[in-house]
Amino acid sequence: MEIESPEEVAARLAETGLKKRVIKRLPISPYGPDVGIPATECPICLGEFEDGEKVRVLPKCNHGFHVRCIDTWLSSHSSCPTCRHSLLDQPELAGAAAAQPPATQEVAGAGG
Repeated sequence: MEIESPEEVAARLAETGLKKRVIKRLPISPYGPDVGIPATECPICLGEFEDGEKVRVLPKCNHGFHVRCIDTWLSSHSSCPTCRHSLLDQPELAGAAAAQPPATQEVAGAGG
């Protein structure tokens, strides 16, 4: 059995999706001047945010996305699509996402 380097572990985990229950814990806010995100459009679909529209704001980096867009992304990735900041750096998310082997995480993140 070969031991992975920290870089190899980080790369593997970045391509591993989060479980649905973990994604649902990420904050959602209505878009507007008080939401605190600099973007006016979703970096995934490039659609403009509308006032009052629900956006999911990622912790640490504060990047915002349409809920449907980022939830789809996070079902197969564990990092911000804009800055690649790992969501697994947060202990409460890392423990929940890393508790199972990668193959199981992808299946659980996509459907469960």
